[in-house]
Amino acid sequence: MIRMEDKDLLESLRPTSHDRIIDLVERSGINVSDWGITKNGKKVKEPASNPAYCSEWSFGGDKEPILLCVWHKNLQVIRGQVIFEDNLRQRALDIQQAAENKDSSTKATATLQAGRAANFNKLILAAFNKTEPVRVVLLRANSEIESNDEPPKYRELDSENWYVHDYQFATGVFRLVRSVPPKSKDHSVTNDSPLEKFVDQFSIPDLPEKRTATGTVYIRSPEVRKSVLIRASGVCEFCGQPGFKTAAGTIYLETHHVIALAEDGPDVEWNVVAICPNDHRRAHHAENREEVRTQLLAILAKQYPNQPFCKADFSDSAQSSS
Repeated sequence: MIRMEDKDLLESLRPTSHDRIIDLVERSGINVSDWGITKNGKKVKEPASNPAYCSEWSFGGDKEPILLCVWHKNLQVIRGQVIFEDNLRQRALDIQQAAENKDSSTKATATLQAGRAANFNKLILAAFNKTEPVRVVLLRANSEIESNDEPPKYRELDSENWYVHDYQFATGVFRLVRSVPPKSKDHSVTNDSPLEKFVDQFSIPDLPEKRTATGTVYIRSPEVRKSVLIRASGVCEFCGQPGFKTAAGTIYLETHHVIALAEDGPDVEWNVVAICPNDHRRAHHAENREEVRTQLLAILAKQYPNQPFCKADFSDSAQSSS
């Protein structure tokens, strides 16, 4: 049973304003200039209604603040602390699985929703690893019985910072706490040694025996790989599953050039993803590898909207190199 003081605390956070999400994103310190253009570089008549951004569940990250959209009805009070607990990583998987045998329109919608859930999870994990605060937009629908599928009518940017106190890497369950920073930083990844936590296939030391290589060897920037691994924060950027933990205690994913180096693809962050070994094999060898590449390019285009992803139009005979 909810105590009266806890109920009052939750009621005080109940959003009553009709703020536009673009205004709240900008108010939180995130650049919204990209809202004014389409993916094709054309101007948008009403940036606040740009579908590429206005329906997202989370914003920012990297060098910008992190902003998360949270339904007020999902908040709870435990020992006087306002808490939000969820598992967006699992939700992303559930959304995709539920649409597997549906029509193409339903699958397309599910892909968008799953991507939003996966990005939310990624930002939660990034904040947890860096022990950084996040901002929260509280949402409320118009009906008495609210659904996460119902568009919010009320939105408010909470004045307090929120902190990720816990992230269960094995399951994806996290706990977000209002106003109270976590006491311990034992779990965090320091900025000085990110690759001590996240590694890829090129981080593993060479085997003792010598091997003779034939053909062209492409040089991959360690700094690009490092930045991409930090961006992924240990979670496959394609399927949302966590990388596995190595014997050394590091988290393993594989870096992959979406536009292949053999096809003159650039060795830059906006052309490299960190994905699980299974998806890496799919990107190279699956029957639907062209579809996989298109989806990976869409993931990158969303994060780097000003980059020339149109160069990724390959012939069917093109082969990936990384």
